[in-house]
Amino acid sequence: MADDYTISTDVRFNDNLTTFVRAKLLDALRAGLVHLPAGAVDFSSYQKGHTDTYRLPGIADLAPALPVHGDEIANPPIEDLESYLIEFSTTEYARSVGWSSKLERQQPFPFASMVADKVARDVQVAVDEIARAEWRRAHAGEVIMGVNTAEATTDLLVNAVAAMQSMDIPPLPSGYYGLIGSPFFVASLKREVGEKSWSGSQTAGDDAKETGIIARWHGVEFITSSRTLPAGAPATEEVAILTGANSLAFADLSSVQTHTVLPTPSIADPLGLRGVSSWIARLGAAVIARQVEQGSAATRYNFIKLKTKYVVPV
Repeated sequence: MADDYTISTDVRFNDNLTTFVRAKLLDALRAGLVHLPAGAVDFSSYQKGHTDTYRLPGIADLAPALPVHGDEIANPPIEDLESYLIEFSTTEYARSVGWSSKLERQQPFPFASMVADKVARDVQVAVDEIARAEWRRAHAGEVIMGVNTAEATTDLLVNAVAAMQSMDIPPLPSGYYGLIGSPFFVASLKREVGEKSWSGSQTAGDDAKETGIIARWHGVEFITSSRTLPAGAPATEEVAILTGANSLAFADLSSVQTHTVLPTPSIADPLGLRGVSSWIARLGAAVIARQVEQGSAATRYNFIKLKTKYVVPV
């Protein structure tokens, strides 16, 4: 028997459903998405007076020098902290979906919950797609390891982790670096045998469904899904992302707005034959080039790209 509340004309119910959709969405975003691992993203704020610009402030590290010392320390000279800004533009995205009251009556399950799941998932994928496009773009000065004529190997992974550590790139809050790559990148690692075999990996827990984390190995969380597959056809190379903390700036998700109205009689729809669910958000992303230290023009990204041959087993 279909649930009766799905044909309610109570405005308060529609408001509650809208809140429910937003709550499901924000819970998923906080958990981390495939291309926005938890801890890898700095959410930036809107710059007032600019219609589409967001900015993320930062402060450079102090130069590695011993502070003033002695038996009787005088007041040390004051060093001005140097700040920098990451600025990027955003674009407004929106989508509306509708359904008939007949479709709703035919459902044996709570239709409101089904709508909430689909709309929340749609926003998640849209947000994740913006991040994926920014990761895949070429960035001046980025570090790329590997070649597109060889499959992914354990040696490449271990050397990349060592490179990250040598540059003092902090790991994610989990204590691991995050590797965003296709399922076939991971498959190449799994085919290695002997002391470099995959047997020492740890499988991920219940968070794998939304975050894409499938395993942890050699200090790395492996994050993969169908959305990590290389673009273009036929693809001959893959570029995986090994990321540490705070490597990507993303527009503050407070701009995400959702609204859902179940079939309700109104001036535009006197018989209440159509329901509508919509969302709108201003989205944008930029990799973060941080100033290494005060007095230096050098910048550093908190990620490394791993280029390998793209192999799909037959």
